[in-house]
Amino acid sequence: MATLRQVDKVIRVFYSKAGHTDKNEIFLACNFLNNNGVIAVPTDTLYGITARVDDSLALERIYKIKGRDPNKPLAICISKLEQIDQVAEVLPKNRQVLPYLLPGPLTIVLKRSPNLNKDLNPNTNSIGVRLPDHNFIREISETLGCPLALTSANRSGEVSPTTIDDFKEIWDDLDAVFDLGNIKTNITPQSPLAIRMRAGSTVLDLTEERSYKILREGCGLNRTLNVLNRSGFKRRT
Repeated sequence: MATLRQVDKVIRVFYSKAGHTDKNEIFLACNFLNNNGVIAVPTDTLYGITARVDDSLALERIYKIKGRDPNKPLAICISKLEQIDQVAEVLPKNRQVLPYLLPGPLTIVLKRSPNLNKDLNPNTNSIGVRLPDHNFIREISETLGCPLALTSANRSGEVSPTTIDDFKEIWDDLDAVFDLGNIKTNITPQSPLAIRMRAGSTVLDLTEERSYKILREGCGLNRTLNVLNRSGFKRRT
């Protein structure tokens, strides 16, 4: 059972009939993030925890909250495709396929931009970039004018979260939990589809020109393969 302190951190996310988010919730999320905050938010795949990509203190908090190996990288969430050049370097012949892959349940691994915060994934020259098909987290990033570090909202090794109750044990360590209910509605919890959804985003390596490697199958695999194969990309093993 949640404590009063935990309940106070839960903020219900509301959408209008037109699918727009409540601006007050966006501004509230931004206020937390502008003050070294780490918050939980819904995405198009799982609930994630997020912080400003340029906030080294908050990035360190993410690792402590998750009990995550410090050598395991975090992904970056951008608000729109045009922002990708701020965080990564895209090879010229690979750029044409991006509008067909994003937004969606996909993390694209690219060479990192030299302008990125050096405390973000300091031991790797690549970066995983997400453009979720979910306007709540994207509007947060857009309002901040800053990409977001993003990882799933669970302790390392625990179940991938599709409801906020799946990660209740870390609520005390977060500044806020933005609740949109069960992300995967109308799916039987033990169905093959639900299991695939809990796998999170598909992870795709596009660090080489006109070729790709699947690093994690995830829930967006079929769509990703269809786009890449139609575009003439070769698969690496």
